[in-house]
Amino acid sequence: MKEKLNKLTHISNLLNNERDELNKQLIQFIETINKLGLGIRCYIYIKEPKDNNYGVKFGLSKVNNKWGLYIDDGVTTWLVTEAPSYMRVWAAKSLERFLDDLLNAAQSHLTKINDATNFVIEVNNKLKNGE
Repeated sequence: MKEKLNKLTHISNLLNNERDELNKQLIQFIETINKLGLGIRCYIYIKEPKDNNYGVKFGLSKVNNKWGLYIDDGVTTWLVTEAPSYMRVWAAKSLERFLDDLLNAAQSHLTKINDATNFVIEVNNKLKNGE
């Protein structure tokens, strides 16, 4: 019994150290993304919905007036560093896919803003010319 408890204690220490390191790396990633100041929401599924299950999403969003990376399981929304560790692992393994989707979302949003700006310029010019 004592040997098993000693092994569990050792594994517990390793788990805590690894979770701390994962959080440290995720915080660095979050800081990098937040510095971009994109101001757009982008989520990906890190666990697909099945049989009326909501699934688990990970992404950039603004929650309670704070931009950050969040995990949402349909019931609870956590800052990624506060989510259960198994969900943080899913998110970490999905970072490249998330960056691809974020890039696509940013490019799409830029196009929409450019189109809207050009439309307003047209309307302003028509108003200015008495049309």
